[in-house]
Amino acid sequence: MVYAWLGEETKPSRAKMISTPAVDGWASFLMASFKCLKQGISGHKKKMIQPSRAGTEIISFLTGNRPFDDKSPWNLMTTDEIALGLKDILQRPYFSRIWVVQEAALGQAVKMQVGETAFEWGGNEGTRRFLTRIKLLEISPAWQKNKKLKSIDMRPLRELLEQTVAYMDKLAGVSPHATFLDIVHQMRHRQSTDPHDKIYGLLGLALPVEIAGFVPNYTESWEVTYERFYNHALSTVLQGPDKEWQVDQGSE
Repeated sequence: MVYAWLGEETKPSRAKMISTPAVDGWASFLMASFKCLKQGISGHKKKMIQPSRAGTEIISFLTGNRPFDDKSPWNLMTTDEIALGLKDILQRPYFSRIWVVQEAALGQAVKMQVGETAFEWGGNEGTRRFLTRIKLLEISPAWQKNKKLKSIDMRPLRELLEQTVAYMDKLAGVSPHATFLDIVHQMRHRQSTDPHDKIYGLLGLALPVEIAGFVPNYTESWEVTYERFYNHALSTVLQGPDKEWQVDQGSE
């Protein structure tokens, strides 16, 4: 299944979609879906639930009214440009739509295409791994020390993944509790004189079995403490082997 979000309805986006041979076979369906979602036609929305649930892959094209080119921020690798690229993606109208949450949760796999770059996730462990790494990223020393990275709001994507995980848990009849990683992530904006305490100061809120083997050590650097926490979180939050999440650069 291919589902396209084309941003706000404009003459350029509509003309581009209809005139592109690559989507000629999909033009009627996509335009009808786009129009009904825009105008709130509930009957058509209900019909879209079944394809989302049955589809083996949801592909979301995060397009706008401007063509992609080499000047796009995600093609550059400096910290400043990475920040611009992430903000550009996360602030797109796609993430503000309520139907996107259901689409992602019901799909067996989700693939998001941004220019030539794609990122995807799927399955219980794959989704949890992606969500876990986002949370670990937001509490990392490098992220917390850089004002531009720290200012990036990852909630649009993080909330999407959280609802997907919650839906999977519901299907499995599981009642999950907040993990130690969840607690550390939620409290990441709290201040501490010693950065180690952003982790060690919350150990009392975790289940003993969850932090077994993770011993406080104030003699090591904050970076080393975080690396130990990173490895510990991956081994406790994620149960069972799974494919590594990675960015797919696509092909020419």
